[in-house]
Amino acid sequence: MGRAVRLGSEFIAAILVGAGLGYLLDQWLGTRPWIMLIMLLVGFAAGVLNVVRSTAEMNRANPAPQDADLGPEDDDEDK
Repeated sequence: MGRAVRLGSEFIAAILVGAGLGYLLDQWLGTRPWIMLIMLLVGFAAGVLNVVRSTAEMNRANPAPQDADLGPEDDDEDK
């Protein structure tokens, strides 16, 4: 449960930071709403990247057991 909260909070935080920076730049430059929309998309992409990196790090730290059934392999064929 803690991992899910961490991943979710990292994702939401990246989106909010991107949108917040875009909003502030829009206010400063008077370009409403274009920079905010662009930064919102950049924040979304950064959030996805953070979640992928964190998930890979968690998987490296806790590898699957040797005898675990991880699904069908290439040489497994249904006859």
